[in-house]
Amino acid sequence: MRVDRDRLRSVCALLALLSVLVGACDRHPDATAHTATLSDAYAADLEAWHHARTVQLRAPDGWLSLIGLFWLKPGTNPVGTSIDDVVRLPAARAPADIGVFDVEIDDAPDGGTIQRVTFTPAPAAEVVSLGAPIRRTIAVHTDRGGRTPTPFEIGALSFSLIQRGTRIGVRLRDRDSAARRSFTGVPRYPVDVSWCLTARYTAHRVPQRMMVTSVAGYPQVQIAQGYATFERDGVRHRLDVLSGARDRR
Repeated sequence: MRVDRDRLRSVCALLALLSVLVGACDRHPDATAHTATLSDAYAADLEAWHHARTVQLRAPDGWLSLIGLFWLKPGTNPVGTSIDDVVRLPAARAPADIGVFDVEIDDAPDGGTIQRVTFTPAPAAEVVSLGAPIRRTIAVHTDRGGRTPTPFEIGALSFSLIQRGTRIGVRLRDRDSAARRSFTGVPRYPVDVSWCLTARYTAHRVPQRMMVTSVAGYPQVQIAQGYATFERDGVRHRLDVLSGARDRR
């Protein structure tokens, strides 16, 4: 059974990236000479992928706007510009006192734990959520289970909660960040069309749980629905196919 178009495109993109990394030691980013001739369709597909990636990076909630990650502790977690605040905002961009996140941990019937998070705004802080100012204590949702987290805004700054395992963190973004304002695009190496390969997809009878370490260094449980196998220069390779959002933030 052959991989569908989306999976094949993902495999091709990953293999092209691997080719770039392998050749990075002896090729300069500005090199233009390459022997492979790309078909118009394949080149257009890659251009569309790079354009979509650029749009995502430049978005107000894209990776270029991310300026901080703060892990909450059980109990009270002040938000503000003080060096003692658990969630620390830039002093020149926000009031000194924003509010407080409270994290409560209770025992669950299954022997685990249930974490509840609330946010209480400071009296003078103009914190907005979903277009309306927050005037009282509210329950806060994380992104656990693919749920949309509760959004917070104060001026050009925004923040929301993520959950990784039992840890709850606050991601702080600035839509006027220097990285976002100075971004001119992602440098690209020439693409070697020989790395666009056809793979065979095999579904697991039962989806498998895998522990994957994120770029931030914390482990995450991922679900593998199956795997793709392919050959290159007589060597057989395998890629696990994970379920979930393509751009988990």
